[in-house]
Amino acid sequence: MKCPWVSLGALLVAQIAYGADRFDSALARARENESSPAGEAYARSISGPFGNEVWKAMKRCFPMTRRVPWTPPYGFTLVFAVRDNGSLSNLSVRPLTSETECIRDSIRSFQVAKPPADNWWSFIAISPAPPAGW
Repeated sequence: MKCPWVSLGALLVAQIAYGADRFDSALARARENESSPAGEAYARSISGPFGNEVWKAMKRCFPMTRRVPWTPPYGFTLVFAVRDNGSLSNLSVRPLTSETECIRDSIRSFQVAKPPADNWWSFIAISPAPPAGW
């Protein structure tokens, strides 16, 4: 008789690996997009408004009374596709914590400028610095 927990554990490991592969693949596509002149210009055009939205989400998801964002790994990377109408899809974040999930979910409905192509992969890497005196 097979132990169901072993099969369940193997399935969970496979799903985690699949999620990591998808994230890494999406991040590679986003980096490739941003290495082109059009991609570089697009990234510059959305960085201000998108960065402000992420900052608002960070303030909501990382309360200042907690030290969570100021402990290693000191940041996170958010990767996403931008649809033709500027809406975001396929949002993924690493490392995956309750706080980074909160940020991902908080910006899900945010819209940015029309991308150079439909389903344009982009990313933002955040490396917050601790507030003075922490």
